[in-house]
Amino acid sequence: MMQPADVAARYAGYPEKTGDQLADLRSLVLETAARTPGVGPLQEALNGGSRVS
Repeated sequence: MMQPADVAARYAGYPEKTGDQLADLRSLVLETAARTPGVGPLQEALNGGSRVS
């Protein structure tokens, strides 16, 4: 699954180690969803109030 541009940009704003950990977590979520019967397509979105500092 390709990452939406706004989500990718948000990940890029984190320190490298944090971004890598978030990418690993994202992969785990997507892999688990793909293996789980009854789970449909996932949609990624940012929380409107979240900020990267």
